[in-house]
Amino acid sequence: MFTINVVVSWKQHPQTLQLTDIQDIYGSYPTIAKLFFQHLVMNIQTDQRYFAESGLRRIVDSHNQEFEPHQWIFVWAEDFRERYFYILFSRAVEYGGNGALAGVGPPEFAEFLRNEGKPGILATLTLLNQPDKIKSLAVVVSSPKEARQAQKTMNLNPQMYQFSNWINNLKVTPNVQGQWFPTYSPRCPVCNAELVGLEGYEVGFTQLVCPQCGFSKKKAK
Repeated sequence: MFTINVVVSWKQHPQTLQLTDIQDIYGSYPTIAKLFFQHLVMNIQTDQRYFAESGLRRIVDSHNQEFEPHQWIFVWAEDFRERYFYILFSRAVEYGGNGALAGVGPPEFAEFLRNEGKPGILATLTLLNQPDKIKSLAVVVSSPKEARQAQKTMNLNPQMYQFSNWINNLKVTPNVQGQWFPTYSPRCPVCNAELVGLEGYEVGFTQLVCPQCGFSKKKAK
């Protein structure tokens, strides 16, 4: 269980939210491809229902360990079916420095992921980046000194600076311990060249393509 404290513009008072630890559902913290976060940035830049705020104040886990907020982002979304999605992502050292899915809420959303298994993550990530299905989505980040300084020196929105910086610092290595991505490079059965991964919303699988002849196949976990 994670407990987070956030201050957001649509609530009059600071909010304390309880999130289910994703490790309690899947046994590990799944790595989410960088492309997912980059698409969030594009939606924030092009759709007024997507926005970023600096209001992530505190993250504490069930062992009362407190984490630095600047290593985390919190997504608070609502779709047109009036379902809420609270999702906590981390790039903290403790989780490998990748974009890791760490906590979710409310309880009914956590139960959905528990029942649906890993495909439920992919379905949710895809939904969140579809503006025609999302009523509102906020990316809530911390507000460190460097973000505020960037606004002064580079005329950047501090929230977007912090979110973009968060993305830029994601590790691109696979989450080997969680084994969410292949840990080897298979060979093309046609020309024997090393297959490479096509980046996308991979959760438990990845699309592989041969750079030589174009052969592609799905690699399941």
